[in-house]
Amino acid sequence: MNRLPAIAALVCTLAAVAYALLPSGAVAYLRNGYRWFGRPLDFLEALPDPLNLAHLLLFALLAVMLMLALPRDVGWRGRAFAFAALVGVGALVELLQLMVPGRRASLVDFFNDVVGAAIGCAMVVGMAFIGRAFARWRVAESEGQDPAGSAEPGPSTPP
Repeated sequence: MNRLPAIAALVCTLAAVAYALLPSGAVAYLRNGYRWFGRPLDFLEALPDPLNLAHLLLFALLAVMLMLALPRDVGWRGRAFAFAALVGVGALVELLQLMVPGRRASLVDFFNDVVGAAIGCAMVVGMAFIGRAFARWRVAESEGQDPAGSAEPGPSTPP
């Protein structure tokens, strides 16, 4: 397991859960008392509500870090388990918000969490696929084979 992405994923997850469970009065205090904390919140809260990009971006970032933290030989079951864990974190946060004064749980937020996690997972899996295909192409090219994989000599190839 890669340590740096794993630590970053854990810290971001804990920070997101802690923020989601803060009462609204505490968030207002942090926003007014610390300008570095309030500016990003102002930006995120200005986003349109149906496309709550804060949830999408946060869970996409968490998914990328979690996927990068997994060992390379984990396989699709391990990656599916990581995705399910992110969905579970999103559901847990929304359920816990029911008990926090000034907060509300939202099915739309949960849906955005799931979509963000799916986007992040798909990005890492897609980039790994492209990287493996490029590596195979480079190996084939260095061995003098046609990178496209055709074994037949073309019309311009001398016999």
